Amino acid sequence: MNTPKRADSRKIWYVDFPTSQYKENAKDLAKARGLRIIDSRFKGAYPNDMIEMSPPSLSSKSKGQVKKEAEAAKEQIVSSVAVAAQ
Repeated sequence: MNTPKRADSRKIWYVDFPTSQYKENAKDLAKARGLRIIDSRFKGAYPNDMIEMSPPSLSSKSKGQVKKEAEAAKEQIVSSVAVAAQ
């Protein structure tokens, strides 16, 4: 197996993508703890000495919250397009 080389000294934190599905800001947590986020679909691609064994915990947003955020984003895009069309 071709093991990735250590590009930096940060430990790897495997996270299920997309990170927007979590209540917490995964990128901010990683930065604060000096971790590098890697999509969990790549588990096993890095040696254990590169993996953070006690990563921060994340909690999923409720489906209602995700839907509400998606609708707000859609509304923002629609209003931006309407302003640009004027």
